Amino acid sequence: MNLRNKDMLSQAVGGIDDAILQDTEDFLARRSKGSRPALFPWKGIAATAAAAAACIAVLSVSLLTAPAAAPGEGGASSLSAPSLPGGAPPLSITANINEIGEPAGVTAQINLSGEDFTPLSYDELLAYFGAALPVEEALPAFRRVPPDGGYGVYQSQGWGVYYDGNSVTFATEDGEQVFAVTLAKAFLHPYDAFTLSEDELHFTEWGGRSLALFHYTDGDGDSCYYVEFLQNGVGYYVGTKNVSEADFLQGLAALVEEVAGPAGKTHTVSGRVTVVDPMAGHIAIAPDEGEGAASLGIDLEPGETANYAVGDRITVTYAGEPATIGRLWKQQILQIEAADAPAA
Repeated sequence: MNLRNKDMLSQAVGGIDDAILQDTEDFLARRSKGSRPALFPWKGIAATAAAAAACIAVLSVSLLTAPAAAPGEGGASSLSAPSLPGGAPPLSITANINEIGEPAGVTAQINLSGEDFTPLSYDELLAYFGAALPVEEALPAFRRVPPDGGYGVYQSQGWGVYYDGNSVTFATEDGEQVFAVTLAKAFLHPYDAFTLSEDELHFTEWGGRSLALFHYTDGDGDSCYYVEFLQNGVGYYVGTKNVSEADFLQGLAALVEEVAGPAGKTHTVSGRVTVVDPMAGHIAIAPDEGEGAASLGIDLEPGETANYAVGDRITVTYAGEPATIGRLWKQQILQIEAADAPAA
């Protein structure tokens, strides 16, 4: 997170006027009406203006769907995927699905000025992110459903674009099946409230990438798939409801770009420890320049945070890509050791 966003978050800490909270609740209620499918469960984002500020709630939102066939736990299935963007040849994908418990709702609040909102058309949104979302081509039964409030970003003269999370929803005609993609690059939210059903974290080798794919059954008994990844500096948060595993993979194949290098290899990152949280069993580092995200969270086994202090320099060796954006799960950590200072 850059300093600009730290300032934004510091403004949001503390009491929030009851009127603002009520406005937010009313806004969410209004957005839940009508035929538009709700945003997928972990990434529902809504805003309401109160005076010069708005309260953003990142909520757990239910999708009205019927259950689909659940995958085998930790099982692998195969798919001959369509061509990837850029004309790459079709991939033969063996998907290793991680079964997780239903994610806990995550709520974050930041101050946004309604005057800073800049509306974007769908084409302008894709151009802003430099992204293509050919989900309708990959899944012909699905059509994009424009959101009631439209797409857009928040920007100001002093900060530039400071919030740009936008969800694009694709659904079948009856609204019973939903495939949703949230894009963000100015402000990436970590959504890490996941519980694995087994001790091992499985990765799916995918065109030079190594992604963690997830499945869970929500409180209504409905089947959900989920994955998040960084691509060209943009965060992709992809979730489905009542969509088969084959269709989830088919839609995902239309989004993930092939990269050079073998999938499944180990990676290393070095940096300075910036956070030690014994209660959460978590530390964070600021990776050295040129090593990726500005901050990387690392989940540890109970008691291991005692081995680290803010300011320590460490090198982390891990399997696959960060299982969720900006976060290494403890199941993928292979080794952590002291690191030398970076070369001048």
